[in-house]
Amino acid sequence: MGALGWLTWGCLLPFPLIVIRLQEVQAGYQPSQQYMSEQALGPGGQWMLPAFVSLGLACIGNALHLYRRRIPWFLAALPGLAGICFCGAGWHTLATAADWHIAWIAAAFVLAALGMYLLPRLCPTLGDTLSRLCCWGPALLMLGSTALSDILLPAGTAQRLAALALLSWLALLAWRLDRPGAPSPPAASPVG
Repeated sequence: MGALGWLTWGCLLPFPLIVIRLQEVQAGYQPSQQYMSEQALGPGGQWMLPAFVSLGLACIGNALHLYRRRIPWFLAALPGLAGICFCGAGWHTLATAADWHIAWIAAAFVLAALGMYLLPRLCPTLGDTLSRLCCWGPALLMLGSTALSDILLPAGTAQRLAALALLSWLALLAWRLDRPGAPSPPAASPVG
C-alpha cells in the first residue's frame, strides 16, 4: 500500500481505540444508549479531540488519494470536506458548543454518504463490482442504522454501526485505491 493508504489506515486506528478506552473508564456510560460524543463530558473526555481529528485526517487522506488518482475534484472533495467537519466536531464538543458539534457531525456523515454513493456512480474507474461493494455496502449499513435509530436499534448502537460503516469505507477505499485495477493518473504526454 502507498503512503496515502498507510496514512489513512494509521489515522483510522486512534478513533475506535480512544472510544473503546473511554467506554471502559467512564463509570455509568452505556454505549448502547449513549452517543460517542457524550464521552467528551466524562473523565478523559479531552481525548475525543484527537479521536475526531484522527478520523478527520483519515478522510482527508482518502481525499488526497482520490485527487492524486485524478478522480474528479468534486468527488475527491467529499471525503475531504467530511474530514474538515470531523475536525470541527472535535473542537466544538457537546460541552462547549453542542449545536455546532451536532451540525459538524451531521454534515460529515452526509458528505461521507454522498461520497459512498457518488464515487462508483460518477467515476467510471471506480464503477467495477469490487469498488461498488466497497462503497455501497458501508453506505447501506450507515443509512440503515441511522434510519433505524431509536426505532429498532438503541441510539448508541445505531451510531456505532454508522461509525463502523464509515471506518470500513475509509479503510476499503484506501485499500482499493492501491490495488491492481485502481484508477491511476494518466501517463504524462511528451512535450514536443
